[in-house]
Amino acid sequence: MGDAQAPRSNTGFFLFLNLFRWLNWALALLLLYLGAIPKTAPLLIFAVYLAVLLYNSIFSIWPHQVREALRKHPSLLAGDILFCWLLLVAFGWGSPFYVYSFSPVMLAGYLFKLRGSFLVAGISAAGYGLAVSITGLTWSEIVGIGEIDTHLFQIFDYFLVAIFFSYPAVLAEQLRQSNFEMLQAQDKIASFVMDKERRRLAEDIHDSVTQSLLGLNSIIDSCADDVRDNSGARKRLSLAKEASNQALAEMRQSIDDLWLDKLEKITIKKIASESLARLEMTHGLKTDLTVVGVEREIDVDLKKAVYLIIQESLNNVVKHAKAKTVGVSLTYAEDQLVL
Repeated sequence: MGDAQAPRSNTGFFLFLNLFRWLNWALALLLLYLGAIPKTAPLLIFAVYLAVLLYNSIFSIWPHQVREALRKHPSLLAGDILFCWLLLVAFGWGSPFYVYSFSPVMLAGYLFKLRGSFLVAGISAAGYGLAVSITGLTWSEIVGIGEIDTHLFQIFDYFLVAIFFSYPAVLAEQLRQSNFEMLQAQDKIASFVMDKERRRLAEDIHDSVTQSLLGLNSIIDSCADDVRDNSGARKRLSLAKEASNQALAEMRQSIDDLWLDKLEKITIKKIASESLARLEMTHGLKTDLTVVGVEREIDVDLKKAVYLIIQESLNNVVKHAKAKTVGVSLTYAEDQLVL
């Protein structure tokens, strides 16, 4: 199984936010068509609607760039808050872009979760109150005509949006993180099972196939002694032993390859001792391991090099030394290892 990739931020919320802006722009057009907006100069109306059209287009054409810019520079969100506040100021009480002004709250919920969303909700609510007092009635006049509850509910709407938009974003982020951690755990389990299976396979090959080939070699040697006067039979037995030795070498190489994968987790002393144990079992030599000093962690590539040197040296002993005993010594100095 491949390595689990880090969770990516869900772009669905950002796309939904862009759709929300376009739907509110369309709603503002409908209110304009129905004549349900405050009396305003036609040129100002045209300028405001065109500005929202262009602003929405930026979010839709370059969503990735906008999202990354906001992540790297959260202060840019202040520009979005200011833009929406100016839309409220342009029309005053009853602005067709009142719902549109929820956009910064939703954007903060997507980018910065609950705290950021509530902070922007508070700023936007204060901005709404200021816009109403600038372009409409004063708050004392609103109290006088009995409309204070309407405006308080509209202010509270910003906090409702913060709750209902940012909380699902938090849940989605937690779900992605949990999924990522689960994939990591699956990778670790798969790696553990694979490593365990490699060790079992290496032991099985060593205990069964390798021993069988060594036994076959002994039988071939015995048969060769029985047919000394038959050159044809001796030649065929020699070829059989050569094939057996080749198979034995391939089995040992397979075991070596399986061992190489787990070298990162074991010490050089362990590498040497298990190599000698295999030598005793396969060739009957007496072995001895001497260790002087304390082993320190080394790079896995160097550890593999040491392992291969040990294997090649022991193979040379078997092939050329005609030895009955073999010893390996490991001496750990301050900045070197003597083998």
